[in-house]
Amino acid sequence: MRSIYLYPSLCLFEGANVSLGRGTNYPFQVYGHPNLKISDFYFVPQMGIGEKKPIFADEKCYGFDLRNNDLKSVQKNLKFDISYFTNLYTMLDSTDRENFFTKDKFIDKLIGNKSFKEDVINGKSATKIRESWIADLENYKKLRKKYLLYKEE
Repeated sequence: MRSIYLYPSLCLFEGANVSLGRGTNYPFQVYGHPNLKISDFYFVPQMGIGEKKPIFADEKCYGFDLRNNDLKSVQKNLKFDISYFTNLYTMLDSTDRENFFTKDKFIDKLIGNKSFKEDVINGKSATKIRESWIADLENYKKLRKKYLLYKEE
């Protein structure tokens, strides 16, 4: 269940050269990179039945362990949390930042625009990025009103 609740916030890493724990017993509950030696925590993705070619297979990936986060808190946090992504980007050195985003521009498809990547590269905080979405979200809410079957609460 933890993976299911965390996936919406971690899925952006699918557009980056970062391991999401695929090839471990706890996918989408950890994330990391071999050059992110910020703590003693690490995991080693392995090829196997569930994952044929995990990114950074057989390499120690240092990073973050979300398995101990209180599941009730994770369930209650209904917000799409981009801070995991923006924070990790800032922690990497310049060489790893150059290769952070996958070459297929998948991040643009995942997030739905091209400005997000530029905002991350330019060091914009997760809060500022979220604030930049407000006008578009308000416009969307107005547009969708005529299609809603039930009243909003």
